[in-house]
Amino acid sequence: MTYDSSPFPERAAMSFAKPRRVAVIFNPTAGRRHGWRFQATVERLEGLVTLYRTTRPGDATEMALNMVGDGIDVVVAAGGDGTINEVVNGLAGSSVAMGIIPLGTANVMAHALGVGTRPAKVAAAINRGQRKTLHLGRITSPDQIGGRLFILMAGAGFDAQVVADVNTALKRHAGALAYVVETLGGAFKYAFPELTVTVDGKAHRAVTAVVCNGPFYGGPFVAAPKADLSKPGFEIRLLEHPGIKNVLRYGAALVTGKLDSLPDAPSLLGTRIVIEGPVGAPVQADGDILAHLPATITVADETVDVLG
Repeated sequence: MTYDSSPFPERAAMSFAKPRRVAVIFNPTAGRRHGWRFQATVERLEGLVTLYRTTRPGDATEMALNMVGDGIDVVVAAGGDGTINEVVNGLAGSSVAMGIIPLGTANVMAHALGVGTRPAKVAAAINRGQRKTLHLGRITSPDQIGGRLFILMAGAGFDAQVVADVNTALKRHAGALAYVVETLGGAFKYAFPELTVTVDGKAHRAVTAVVCNGPFYGGPFVAAPKADLSKPGFEIRLLEHPGIKNVLRYGAALVTGKLDSLPDAPSLLGTRIVIEGPVGAPVQADGDILAHLPATITVADETVDVLG
């Protein structure tokens, strides 16, 4: 409540600040395992809160795009990193702030913002968090001519094949365990074809390439310590050797924070990355398959403001 004083006390007027309008775009599939967390967070949100339920892929982008210029102050993405990606693609370049309610498997964005998953902390970030401008990446490929924005990372090779092949029913019920199962099983059947990864004009060879816009990968694990969402540019992590033994070695190094100690897991800095390999092989971005090889990844002109 604010007061507007005048030179004449008897005529002093009282004015009320307009309530903040908060739109929550909710992915019911992602939230099925964490409905209690979603409910507990929404109950703590301040302002005029309206819930919007998605029914199909692409809904969140369309909803967010329609909210720009409609008087909405904050659009909250409630779901996994894929739902956040969709909302980002609707809000990017606008002045509307985005909040998140992490309900996914890895919740990489929640770790990047430092908000975690506890309802009280998540709601506090949306209600009173600092507004941060984050830079985005853009991926283009034969099936994404206009390009698709991503906020966290984009990957090709074995990384993307695991995302493409993971059992969705197992993921829905077992969470991160589904990725562990697919990683171990997939490493025996995957052929590990070589990729050519050209970073700012210089070519490199690898069997997996992850273009990181932020430091975290797979949850709280740091794959790219030099990547910074608040600055334009990427850290590219290359994994050079194939096979189950190397998959296990790279995975252990990721979990223990020792990727930088492996000579066959180099990292590079760049702003324009071209990934070539088997035509049509999947490319994941923010945990979903969003493109196919060959693909070009660049720094996007658009940014997005996030509360955290």
